Amino acid sequence: MDVSHGSTTAAGKPDCFAHGHLVAWFLFSLLFYFSDQLDRSFRLYLLVIPLMALPAISLVIVWVFALASSIWRQRWRYLTTVALSPLLVFGTVLLMRSVYDSDWLRFQSFRSRYEQAAQDLHQRGGSYREWNWGDTGGVAVANIFHKLVYDESSRTASSAFSSDQHSLDVRPLGEHFYLVTEIYQ
Repeated sequence: MDVSHGSTTAAGKPDCFAHGHLVAWFLFSLLFYFSDQLDRSFRLYLLVIPLMALPAISLVIVWVFALASSIWRQRWRYLTTVALSPLLVFGTVLLMRSVYDSDWLRFQSFRSRYEQAAQDLHQRGGSYREWNWGDTGGVAVANIFHKLVYDESSRTASSAFSSDQHSLDVRPLGEHFYLVTEIYQ
C-alpha cells in the first residue's frame, strides 16, 4: 500500500482525495466571482447566463457521476472530497465575496495607477476625476452604471441620494476613492 495515494479498494483502485474536483469547482467559482466584472467589461448581457450555465451543468453531471462511482467502488476518501468540494469552495468564495467583492479586488489590483493619476491631477490643481467602470442592463431591466471617483474634498460620499429616476450608491474605497453606482429603473 502506497501511503501517498491512500488505501486501495477491493477493485484495486487507490482511494485518494479528489484534487481534480476541488480544482474544477474552484475554477468555476472564480468564474462566478468575476461574472459581474466580465459582464461590465465585455458587455456580455444575455451571454452571462449560458457562460455560467454550461460549465455548471457539465460540472454537476461529472459530480453526480463521481459520487455514484465512488459509492459503487467504495472509495470513501474520494467520495468525501467529491461530496464536499462544492460546499468548501463555494462557501469560501461566498465568504470572500461578502468581505472582498470583485470591485474591491479590481481597485486593489490597479490602485497604484489610480493613485498616480490622482497625484498627477493634484499637481495640475485638480481634485476630482472619474473613471468609467462599466455598465450592465438593457431594455427590460434596470440599467446600472459604475464609476470610480477620486474626490479630494470627499463630497462624493455626502452626495449619495435617491430620486424618482435613479438611485445612487457611493462606496468608499479609501484615500478619497469611491465606487459610485447609479441604478436607473
